Amino acid sequence: RLMIQDPLNQRRSGGPLSYQVLMEHLDILRVECDEASSCVSGVVSVAVPPKLQTPIVAPVMALVTELEVCCASVRARHSQYEAGQAWEDTLEPVDLDQHFATQQITKRFLDLSGANQTKTVVEVWLDEAAVEHEKNEAFKSRARTPAANYDTFVRMGTAVSQFEPVVKFHVMGRDEDQDEEEEAVLPPPMCGSPAAAWAELGAVQIEIAASRDDAPLAATKVWPALCLDDYELRMMAVCDAQSKFLHPAPPAPPAGKGQPAAAAAAADSPEEQPDEEEVESASASEVRQGRATLEEVVRRSLAALDFVVARRALVSLVFRAYGELDAERAFQHLVMLQSVDVFVRSLEIVETCMPREHPEFVWVRQLKALQRRWLNAPELPTYIDARTSLMESSPMGDRLFSLATLPPVSELLATHIAPGTLVVSLQLHSNSLYVGAVCTVADAAATPKYFVKRVAMNEMDVFVRARRLGEINTEIEREMRLAPGFSAAMEDQYAQVCSEMDRLLSPIFQQLELSFWPLSRFVKHDSNPQRMVLLPDSSLAAFPLERLASVTRMFVDTPAEKICRDLSFHLHVYRVKDLLETVDRSSLADSLPGVSSDKFKMIVDPFAEDTLRPTEPEGSQTMFELLESLEGEKICAGGLTGKRWIASPEDFTKVLVESQAVVYLGFGKFLSAMGSGSALAALDLRHLPILCSVCRCINDTAFRRQTKGDSMKTPALLGVELFYSFSLLASMRGVRALLFTVNPLPIPAAMKVADAISRNMVTEGMTLAQALAAVFAQTVDSSQYRLLPPGGG
Repeated sequence: RLMIQDPLNQRRSGGPLSYQVLMEHLDILRVECDEASSCVSGVVSVAVPPKLQTPIVAPVMALVTELEVCCASVRARHSQYEAGQAWEDTLEPVDLDQHFATQQITKRFLDLSGANQTKTVVEVWLDEAAVEHEKNEAFKSRARTPAANYDTFVRMGTAVSQFEPVVKFHVMGRDEDQDEEEEAVLPPPMCGSPAAAWAELGAVQIEIAASRDDAPLAATKVWPALCLDDYELRMMAVCDAQSKFLHPAPPAPPAGKGQPAAAAAAADSPEEQPDEEEVESASASEVRQGRATLEEVVRRSLAALDFVVARRALVSLVFRAYGELDAERAFQHLVMLQSVDVFVRSLEIVETCMPREHPEFVWVRQLKALQRRWLNAPELPTYIDARTSLMESSPMGDRLFSLATLPPVSELLATHIAPGTLVVSLQLHSNSLYVGAVCTVADAAATPKYFVKRVAMNEMDVFVRARRLGEINTEIEREMRLAPGFSAAMEDQYAQVCSEMDRLLSPIFQQLELSFWPLSRFVKHDSNPQRMVLLPDSSLAAFPLERLASVTRMFVDTPAEKICRDLSFHLHVYRVKDLLETVDRSSLADSLPGVSSDKFKMIVDPFAEDTLRPTEPEGSQTMFELLESLEGEKICAGGLTGKRWIASPEDFTKVLVESQAVVYLGFGKFLSAMGSGSALAALDLRHLPILCSVCRCINDTAFRRQTKGDSMKTPALLGVELFYSFSLLASMRGVRALLFTVNPLPIPAAMKVADAISRNMVTEGMTLAQALAAVFAQTVDSSQYRLLPPGGG
């Protein structure tokens, strides 16, 4: 009760929910865990039978083991919060009001006065990032003491031994009863307390290895700071490559000619091989065992859809086990961690908006209930039936199990991603931005180049600017209620926030440019990336990363066509999985199927809210007239519009089910016009390749309708309507390609976008990316569309 009431009282009284408050509540929980642990020996001596035959675990021992896992998790979280509190004490008080978001700019990379006047923005940024990195490492290194680590290790070892009969029974039972094909599809599942015990055991093994004197997993080795030396070395490597390209070295003489006798003898003699029987050090053995334990936990917990345990293991693998010591494995686990976060959010959306009688909702709830009540839940026939039904009959289940059923990330890069694609993952965790990148190659047998780096980045810098973008969008909607466009002042404020984020991220993308363009972006080379897929997490999703100058400058020609984003790597693979059955990956980017007019439909102004304003010229085209013109030219096979009848959720469902490409042009948000996310969450849209939502137009009528509808929805339902959650929901329902507006648009601009995309895809045969690139190169024709106000374009 205290843990629930005190944070609410803090918020009501204006106090912050800080690490100090969390530490107070965690201390209470730790005391309760210690008191409960003191009763273990008495309960076990009374309630456990003297003899048990395997594979049986006494219920009391299962309860005690779950308590030990909980205590280990509390201790780990306590050390984490303690480090966070120490870091929090060093911060200056920050005001998060609108003045701070608009007037103050982060000084660590923009203050070029005084001593920093001779340095570039990148140099100042790198110097300050190195200092911030050292500060963060000083606090993050305050992990559990060696004594606490060994105590947790012993406790988790005991817990694992208690669950050993159940875990062995899983493997042996599946090997005897299942055929090889089924075993190859899904690894042996493990969930609940056994999986959590193994995850804590692997995590503490990594911590023990990192705390040794000869630690190969020291924080400075796993994730070294990004300093000015790295930047200069990469610049020197590019200049050296350019010099060799312009002035090739003369060919080397044949072997044995022109060489001294000693050199020739040394060339002919075999190299001395290291002693293979060298004794492995204790820390190296702990590292190997910890990595193997955590990877096995990830593999088996994902097969049981236990994303909480999988995330615990992946966090240790990404942040403590690999890093820059093994860039390939670090990238693989980094994108898996991002996919796990995405799938956790998708399950939250299912709990929020999916109809309770829907079969997928019933299956997911049944799996969770069985995991909570049974230690060997994956062996139960009910569990197996529900899991099989979810995998075979559900678009969401097919994607949820993708982390366990798909090949490893390295194999997916060689088989499912087009050659020359630069995949960039951006994730913000604990005031650090983790960047992982790889550029695919044409030869599937060759090893691509990987890049991983951790950069110190204050989460407050990102949070404040994301909130400011939302405030600007709200102000724009208020202006557009009574005017055909928005003022130039709003446009300037939006551009300022984007410029600040561009300065925050520009050194990172400059590092990527130096790493993957051997001769710089201005010189053509076979190794140059041809396209880019950005994978930002939810904290960075609100920013127009595809349009930032630091990103677009990496591609000299048509950057809008070569840059896209996705929610996670595994969802991106699923979008092209079916296409690769008929198309080779080398021609995947140029062989996307076109859109036929007979399967292309539009949803235009479903509530008949588009009317000409008194200030607009007579004869201007409305949304309904645009739909009529597209239907008359046989570009669109039909459309749903409020001018014919007011649309209902069933009408939206019919259009989405019967079409292969849908363009929505209207006011407000797509899910708000559809009624709620429940209707979309119940659909199977694996037949729908393209969904475009050109929305966020506004006028007074639409504003009143949307405000009234939002007042009757819970905050969770309103959160599903935001573009990140909406794109995730549509992707989990099977939609391959998504395009929708994030910010409010004037009606003429929205009409031009919908018209240009429709014509380019149907008549010109363009892909969605090509159609979008063509949109950016067009302007609004005042003879066909309404006149834009000054500064509103």
